[in-house]
Amino acid sequence: MPERRSFWKITFTIQIFNFALIVVTALFITIFFALWKIVVELQYSSVWQVYLVILQVSLTGFFLVLLIFMFVILNRILGPIPRMEKVLEKVINGDYSLRITVRKKDIIHSFVDKLNKVIDLLESKSKR
Repeated sequence: MPERRSFWKITFTIQIFNFALIVVTALFITIFFALWKIVVELQYSSVWQVYLVILQVSLTGFFLVLLIFMFVILNRILGPIPRMEKVLEKVINGDYSLRITVRKKDIIHSFVDKLNKVIDLLESKSKR
């Protein structure tokens, strides 16, 4: 069985991700404040207008990459939840033969393994 991430490692990873988002947001606000100052004070300079366009295009690309990264991370964390809910609903209704499966890159493997052990216990107790 491949090594699974523990709950605390996942929590730490999410906290680092949240901190990175806060830093990026602060950077974003600082950059646009600086851009506003450039536009207001140097709006008639053609060199600064070129730099401004280059900076705006690069920031747009950066934030598109950031949004894609956030989507991938959140998909790996939240993606398996609807599948888990369907299986658990069937287990509640008495079908203990089902197990929860997740993709290889999903982050919640250890949680799913524990839920499957609980289902195994319920199945063994129902057969008695």
